[in-house]
Amino acid sequence: LRCTDLVSLCLFVLFFLLWSYVAYVAIRNGDVRRLLRSRDYNGNTCGEGGSEGRPYSFTPLLDERDLTFCVEACPAVGDAVCRDEVLNASLPEIAAFLETKDCFLATYATVPFLYRCLPADNSTLEGSLFGDAFKELQSSYFVVGINMAAALLAALLWLLTLRAVPCTLHVLA
Repeated sequence: LRCTDLVSLCLFVLFFLLWSYVAYVAIRNGDVRRLLRSRDYNGNTCGEGGSEGRPYSFTPLLDERDLTFCVEACPAVGDAVCRDEVLNASLPEIAAFLETKDCFLATYATVPFLYRCLPADNSTLEGSLFGDAFKELQSSYFVVGINMAAALLAALLWLLTLRAVPCTLHVLA
């Protein structure tokens, strides 16, 4: 009996079994909807339970990611977005709630994307943590692409090396 690269086979089987266990635990205890739907400031999943009918999440202050609201549709500039406790407030009441931080005015245009209201243009993101990260990614996409191509080439060379240099182990039968 002749077996090649027995150590790699054992490592692969071990890796596969460990990731199968991780997948089992994730499916059994996890909630896939949390990947798609955001949560508001109270921890409610947008579009479900108390937030039914409001599937989108909107963050009025981009630097405060914990302050997220579930909304029916992404707000336009100037629209008021209020906490659940004052959701059905009248227009004069909203003015008072703006001062107490129970309501916020949308200061930037948004577009829906994966149940989230994202800024419609990049100028909105100036100075925020999200905006800084987005700007870094935009400015470095070329370097990231070159590194991805280099990694792909290195993997291809490694596979060709494994094929060209046979290393066999003889197992006693």
